[in-house]
Amino acid sequence: MTYARLSIPLLRTLHLLSISAWIGGGIGVLLLLLLDCRTESAAELQVFNRVIAAIDDCIIAPGAVATLASGILLARARRLPVMSGGFFSLKLYCTAGAIAYGLFFVAPWLEKLLVYSRLDDLAVFDDRLYARTFLVGACGSALQGVVVFVLLLVSVIRPRMPAGKPRGAALHSPV
Repeated sequence: MTYARLSIPLLRTLHLLSISAWIGGGIGVLLLLLLDCRTESAAELQVFNRVIAAIDDCIIAPGAVATLASGILLARARRLPVMSGGFFSLKLYCTAGAIAYGLFFVAPWLEKLLVYSRLDDLAVFDDRLYARTFLVGACGSALQGVVVFVLLLVSVIRPRMPAGKPRGAALHSPV
């Protein structure tokens, strides 16, 4: 068995597991944010926000990085041109953009929720700053989740064109 025949299935498996961790962690965070609104004690609120931070740090971030890395390695193993300007490049830029958005915007918003919940206990629900941060963090998490899920769907269901034929060739053939 050649290196490529062994590495491609392993990389594909790693890629699917990492994208699953990224999406699953995002869904988990959104569910915890939903439950976060219904807490009845300050300790419960802090636990929800700690679990959200842990999921972000231990599941979502490694899943996102592994998705990007395994995707690039998978393209190299398949001998796809990484920067050709085609579909792969679009997916690469969108994935890198989703990671940067999560790193620089979503993660800090979610971390602020934990910091604010430690400061004010349950009075935090009356605080407009916490409410705004909660809303922006929840919307940002949902937006990132939708982008990643759409990238996954497009990757799975996109039509495969036969090699060597331009897209419009079948429509203009004289048969």
